Amino acid sequence: MMKNKKKVLYRLSVITLLFLFHISCDKQIVSAEKENISEEAFPVKVETVQKKLFKKTIDIQGTIDSKEHAIVSARIDGVLTDLFVDEGDTVVANETPLFQVDKLKVEQAYEIAKQDLNVAKCAIREADANYANMKAQFDKAQIDYERFQRLLEKKAVSKDTFELQETRYKATKAGLEHAEAVCQLANEQLKKAEHAVKIAEKTLSDSLVYAPISGKISYKFAEKNEFIGGGRPVVKIDNPEVLEVSAFLPAEYYPYIKEKETQLELYVQEDEIGILTVNYKSPTVLPNLRTFEIKAILDKKDEKIVPGVMAKIKVLLEQRENIGVPKACVITQGKEKYLYKIVDGKSVKVLVNTGFETDGWIEITEGEINEGDKVVSMGQSFIKDGQTVQVLEEK
Repeated sequence: MMKNKKKVLYRLSVITLLFLFHISCDKQIVSAEKENISEEAFPVKVETVQKKLFKKTIDIQGTIDSKEHAIVSARIDGVLTDLFVDEGDTVVANETPLFQVDKLKVEQAYEIAKQDLNVAKCAIREADANYANMKAQFDKAQIDYERFQRLLEKKAVSKDTFELQETRYKATKAGLEHAEAVCQLANEQLKKAEHAVKIAEKTLSDSLVYAPISGKISYKFAEKNEFIGGGRPVVKIDNPEVLEVSAFLPAEYYPYIKEKETQLELYVQEDEIGILTVNYKSPTVLPNLRTFEIKAILDKKDEKIVPGVMAKIKVLLEQRENIGVPKACVITQGKEKYLYKIVDGKSVKVLVNTGFETDGWIEITEGEINEGDKVVSMGQSFIKDGQTVQVLEEK
């Protein structure tokens, strides 16, 4: 009996120990599960939804040039006998001579034209004198003719004598008409000579070309003693006092550009120069390239800003104020865009539509997002909707 009781007591002790051990293990498991649950709070960084000014822009390249410049060409054919300026020279509008073409030839042609005019004037005097002489002869012949008519009627002269007088009358009449025609011809030749003098004078004037604008000679297209044709460029003048930037935009942006309204951000050699306003918009779109030109006046003086320099231009097409978030907050999967906002320590997935992007921020046009909400900016790719999160940093 005693042995049986000892065995029972031993078994009860073992069972009790096993039970206590099991309870202890359950407590450790529960404690471990609680610890695991706390470890599931995923660390994230968040940003605050803010209201900002968002802009729609397009980046293009343009060229800086003088607003006032002129490519001066020869007006007549000939040898470039004189070139009075060199590159870098300063010129004054309508005062500084630039070049002359065939000086001796055009001067001689002008002198010949003046001599021809004098000859034509002499011919006028000769024709007038001849006409006066023929008029006197005709008047006498007409008087004699009329007298002999009366004598013939009275049979005081023979018919043969009358016919001789009639012939003389007709001859002098024809001579008078000829003298009148010569006078008309002389007058027309005088007009022709006068026009020839004007043409020669204009050619002489065109041979010597003055600066059409004030500025500096920036380029020479020809050298002295070269033969050049009319219309061929000889020099270029630039006025560096007023510059402008020009660029070409695709035709699709034509409705967005408004003269004296649309603004441009100008950069030269990565340096921001300033904000300009469009003062010119081409009235047409180039049909071959489907582009149109815009221009803006540049007043700022800088060593880097000279005619011919390439510029980077950011054209402001449209702007509006709205709420937004850093671009990295928005996740795109196929056609779906979403972000996570933090509500009571948990992530909430919010579907959104976006608009303009400005300075790393993106506009939220649709979605259950309000100004001041906290959205995940780092770690958003590793969490899911409803997950507990731990905010490590807030901006």
